[in-house]
Amino acid sequence: QELSRGIVNAKDVQKIAEFPFPFPYTQLIVVMLVVQSIVTPVLGAIQGSNPVLVFVVTFASVFVLWCMNYVAAELEQPFGEDFNDLPIPKMMA
Repeated sequence: QELSRGIVNAKDVQKIAEFPFPFPYTQLIVVMLVVQSIVTPVLGAIQGSNPVLVFVVTFASVFVLWCMNYVAAELEQPFGEDFNDLPIPKMMA
């Protein structure tokens, strides 16, 4: 029973490692983030009456979305030798 669950989990991990996220979708996300990073401050400057509030809201929204993109990129490749990768040898022991 335990061995069969281990084999199923190993196959699930193998699927994650072998099938990367589609490149065109990744590029579309980056382009949309760049567009959002340019358009949001411009629209905020046009529509906003309080410059400090516009800056805080614009910076926070752009920063959070870029951070989510970088976290997703790290989660996409969980195996390897990078600092944030899973410690497979320690997990196998």
